[in-house]
Amino acid sequence: MKKKYLIFSLLCLLSMSIFAAQVEKITLKDTQGNDREYYKYVPDHYDGSDPYGVFLMLHGFGQSGADMFNMLKMDSVMSEFKFILIAPSALPEQSQNVINDMAEIPMMPLNAMWGTNMGFRMKVFDVMFGDMVIPEWELKNLVFNEDVDDSAFLSKIINDLKSEYNISAKNHFVFGVSMGGYMGYQYTLKNSSKIAGLISFGGSMSGKMQNRGSGRVNLCDFHSLDDEVIAYEGSRKMTVAPQEEGGDSLKIELFWGDHKDEVINYWVGKGNAKRPPVETEYPDINETGYTAKKFYYERVGSGREVIHYQMKGAGHAQFLSKARGDCIDYIEEFKSFIWNNTTLTQANETGVQTMTKNTVNTYPNPADDYITVSGIDTKQSQINIYTTSGQEVQRAVNFERIDISSLSPGAYLVKIQTTNEQFVSKFVKQ
Repeated sequence: MKKKYLIFSLLCLLSMSIFAAQVEKITLKDTQGNDREYYKYVPDHYDGSDPYGVFLMLHGFGQSGADMFNMLKMDSVMSEFKFILIAPSALPEQSQNVINDMAEIPMMPLNAMWGTNMGFRMKVFDVMFGDMVIPEWELKNLVFNEDVDDSAFLSKIINDLKSEYNISAKNHFVFGVSMGGYMGYQYTLKNSSKIAGLISFGGSMSGKMQNRGSGRVNLCDFHSLDDEVIAYEGSRKMTVAPQEEGGDSLKIELFWGDHKDEVINYWVGKGNAKRPPVETEYPDINETGYTAKKFYYERVGSGREVIHYQMKGAGHAQFLSKARGDCIDYIEEFKSFIWNNTTLTQANETGVQTMTKNTVNTYPNPADDYITVSGIDTKQSQINIYTTSGQEVQRAVNFERIDISSLSPGAYLVKIQTTNEQFVSKFVKQ
């Protein structure tokens, strides 16, 4: 694990010059007076005339904001969206007591730890103490960067952006990986009224977070049942071999937070999402070793949607890709989630046009049995209709008036594709 993060750091240094012209490094004081940094990417298509959203990217433990661009290439992934990308960096662990207590666990890099109320506990079992056997003993109970208010730091960054750019108040998304997922949950709980959606990869929550906000936010969560770092169940039992010959092995249990089922149930309840979820299986057709199951909790009325992707076989925060033959593609899935929960149109670049009321329209809205497409030559078009979860339910070619009588009531996306143009619209089937 330590070697892994050393490689990450080296890659970050080597590739810094690649994005230096496009991604700007900003330094500032946070609300507690600490020297901080974040990385900012403003797309070339931003000119100030249209409001843009904020896509806040939170790295994992031991990493930095630069890794979100260098490792994940998020500026390329998000190029079609009207979002300004922000990737802050966490501080090193500030508590010397925590540093001392974690010295025996080198797998945990303390050089970048979010102040997210993420706890770490370790219990040992059947410990010999003289002639006695202690059946259970809590050896460690720590909270990382407990006195660092990173939620206030992130809010300061966004408030600074609002003073410099044309920012849409309803289009803020948070994307967190590993410990960044924990930070995403914590920040969202404190600022749920300002956030359109949270995307978490391999992150989770701890009980200390849950009473700090409403949690009424659209959620897209990815987590593997075989995550070897942040256990899906919230804790993991293991046996550690003796350090000395003839010594006793040690039975331990590591606690990182809540069981993922509890996390999803919390957000479903707060968002008033529909139960039971719609389940979709993604089998391992190409024998890459990974499968996935999607749990979709549909929004009800003015509530929120919750989507949970449960992988099997994948490692910690492992991003699956169809380009490698995997059963799902994380980029496709979280792009679909963003499109379903943003009010922004596509970026106007490389021949892709945006939907405007003066050009292309789908009506009536709400609709009963038919929708009509106007403002474009439908004889040269392909029209796809999707559910808000991203599932295609209907396709039409060269039709101006489309029969939707077979669709269930609810919200839908319409994608209209011509040779050089693409338009996306929304409608509600009554």
